[in-house]
Amino acid sequence: MKRISEIIITIIVLGVIVYSFGVKADRDQLILTGKEIMLELAPVDPLSLLQGQYLIIDFKLEDAEIEFDENEINSEKVSYGYRHHRIVLSYNESGVAKFNRFEDDQPLNSDELLFKVRRAIRRNNTKYFYKIDVSQNSFLIEENTEKKYEEKAKYGVFRVGPDGDYVLVDLADKDLNKLTVKKEQ
Repeated sequence: MKRISEIIITIIVLGVIVYSFGVKADRDQLILTGKEIMLELAPVDPLSLLQGQYLIIDFKLEDAEIEFDENEINSEKVSYGYRHHRIVLSYNESGVAKFNRFEDDQPLNSDELLFKVRRAIRRNNTKYFYKIDVSQNSFLIEENTEKKYEEKAKYGVFRVGPDGDYVLVDLADKDLNKLTVKKEQ
């Protein structure tokens, strides 16, 4: 019986390791081949900005109150609480992206891409609206570089795949210059 338990535990551990390498390989591929876009950061309370060696960040996209047809309130489509959705972002020649619409049957234009988010319905007095949440809201930084990021960061730099998956790869200043300097090896 002990031998069977050891075999089962070994299989589970190997499965977790293989899965982890697969996820890492997917993220690495996305970083190499994904479309690079930038989303504008929203102001964050400076007291909560630094948490250890990472920055807590918010995006302007999350501040938007996106109205929807109030006839949907009583329909089957409405579900309260956060749900996973894809939105369509439009981006300019510099790669700065803005919310365009929720994913629908329309084909994407050459300056549009899908972006996975969490969406919730909120109520503001008598008006209903969608609230969008970008899942990556922190960015790891090197020790003693907090000031540079706190003062200069205005955009989050993402690599986005065709299915809407994304990775936050850097932060950029108001002139769209990336803030992370790659070290020579």
